[in-house]
Amino acid sequence: MNKVKVLKIIGILLIVVAIGAGCYFFIGSKGDSPKNSDNSNEITPNKEEDTNNKSDFWLSEAEIPSETYELKVKILNDIAGTPIDLKKLDNKGYTFNYTEYGSGSSTDHKVNSISEVIGESFYSGEKEITVKNSADETVFTIELSNSCKKQEYKSYQEAINNKCWKIYLNEEKLFNKTFSSTGTDNSKQKLQEMFNQLGKPTHIFVRKNDNLTMTGNGVGQLSFVIVYDYGDFKLSVWALDSYNKKYDYRMLNTYGLYYYTNEMYGDGDNMHPKDIINQLVK
Repeated sequence: MNKVKVLKIIGILLIVVAIGAGCYFFIGSKGDSPKNSDNSNEITPNKEEDTNNKSDFWLSEAEIPSETYELKVKILNDIAGTPIDLKKLDNKGYTFNYTEYGSGSSTDHKVNSISEVIGESFYSGEKEITVKNSADETVFTIELSNSCKKQEYKSYQEAINNKCWKIYLNEEKLFNKTFSSTGTDNSKQKLQEMFNQLGKPTHIFVRKNDNLTMTGNGVGQLSFVIVYDYGDFKLSVWALDSYNKKYDYRMLNTYGLYYYTNEMYGDGDNMHPKDIINQLVK
């Protein structure tokens, strides 16, 4: 084999190697799956240098005050005061509406006093009591639980007497403001108004492996729980921010602002153990 042929063969081999390397870089590396299936990494523990860290998620856009404000909003129009005593809702023109499920049947109840709410059939561990005014309009909803702080309760009255309940609050009534009807804008407006009127939350909890910034292919979720701790009770809302960074597409959902008794809140949410409030607010 002469010298010219040898050089041609070497040249072809170098071209093949270069093409293969290029294919790996532009195709193979993009096709690799992220190391974590949930497109997230563990958040760095709170340190001074993490303060005011920006996020790819909506929390980076929210205007979160640097201090918690005095609670001026009226929970339940201040009928029961705070912390709320459900017994004080009696004789206020309310009716308490719920359905009792038996063996293959159900019975609708409409009573005038919280003390008249009776029954034992908790559905999936909870019982919903709809509270209506004299015009038969729903004012708020009480959710009883059959378990608080590892204590089990058999009846609705046991749950009520042991403060094993939370109340779903209507943000429009609470903040005296109208929001967009549905969707991401609705959730943004509700959360921002909460910050505006309540100030800095006591905590913003996320899941252990969630990250404030995108990793992998730029598609991910941030699940967070906002908590205002007022000592005798708590206000809390859970939200899920889903974001496709490449296409700039976001879905932000909130799942209800609730008033919690301390007994009902217990030790918090084990699914969301990491507090990032100091990473978002100085």
